[in-house]
Amino acid sequence: MGFGWILTSDINLDVKYSGKTADWASSTKAEIFAILTCLIICPSNSHVTIYTDSQCAIDTFNSLHHYKIVK
Repeated sequence: MGFGWILTSDINLDVKYSGKTADWASSTKAEIFAILTCLIICPSNSHVTIYTDSQCAIDTFNSLHHYKIVK
């Protein structure tokens, strides 16, 4: 299943990315990969707007977002 995103900024920078997931096909998995890969390349303290119509991807991201990693 494929996914992609476009990063735009005020400094005329447009970054495009696309990828595909392996193994079990799932639109939710593709949406989550799109969100995570986008967030990975964003600088800290960035303002990010993500548009999706997948409530499951939103719920999954919110559950991961609140997950605490214990070191």
